[in-house]
Amino acid sequence: MGNPQGWPASAGALALVMAVWTAAGSAAAQEAFEQHGVHQHGLVTVNAALEGRALRVEVHSPADSVLGFERAPRSAQERARVEEMNAWLRSGRQMILVPAAARCRLDRAELAAPQWGARHAHDEHEHEHEHEHEHDGGQEHPQHAHDSATGHDQGHDPHQDYRITLDYHCEQPTALHWLQLKLLERLREVHQVRVQVLTPTRQASDTLTDSTTKVQLR
Repeated sequence: MGNPQGWPASAGALALVMAVWTAAGSAAAQEAFEQHGVHQHGLVTVNAALEGRALRVEVHSPADSVLGFERAPRSAQERARVEEMNAWLRSGRQMILVPAAARCRLDRAELAAPQWGARHAHDEHEHEHEHEHEHDGGQEHPQHAHDSATGHDQGHDPHQDYRITLDYHCEQPTALHWLQLKLLERLREVHQVRVQVLTPTRQASDTLTDSTTKVQLR
C-alpha cells in the first residue's frame, strides 16, 4: 500500500516496523501500545519511533487535559479555547523540541479532534422540544417518551480525545538523542505521561515524572 500524499517516504515502513515490533516484542511494549487508546483523565500517552531519517511522534490526550472540559463548549470563552487549541495542535508547531544538530523539520501534522458540532445541534434541538412539551400542557409525545425511556443519548461517547501525529524528517538522525515534550506546558491537569520509544538503539516503555518532559531516544 502506498504512502499517503505528504508523508515521509519511510512513514509506511515506520508504521510497519512499529506494528511488527509490538507483535514480537516485550510484554511491556505490547501493554504500552494497548494503553495508547485507553481513555483516562490526567493520562497522556506518547509513541515515538525513529526509522532512518523519519521520526514519528504520536500523542493521545483526553480532551479535558487539552481544553479543561470534555463536552461541547458552552460559552464564547470556551469556544475560543477550542479554536485556539485546535489551531495550535493542527499546526504541530512548538510541540516537540529536538537537538538542533539533528536538523529535523516537521513534514506533516495531523489532528483528530472531538467533533461536537452535531452533538451541540442535537442538544439545541432537544431543548426546543422541551419548550414545546411545556406549551403542550406537559403532554409528552409517544416518540419522545420512547427516546427518554431508552436513552436517546446512548450513541454519544462521553469520553472525548485528541490524537496528534507528527512526522519529522531529520538530516542527522544520529544526533537525535532525545526529544522534549514541550506541548505539556500548555496542557492542563496532566498527572501521568506514558511514553513508548522505538528506535534502532532503544526499545522502551517509560513513565515520566512530574518534573521531566524529556524523552531519551538512545
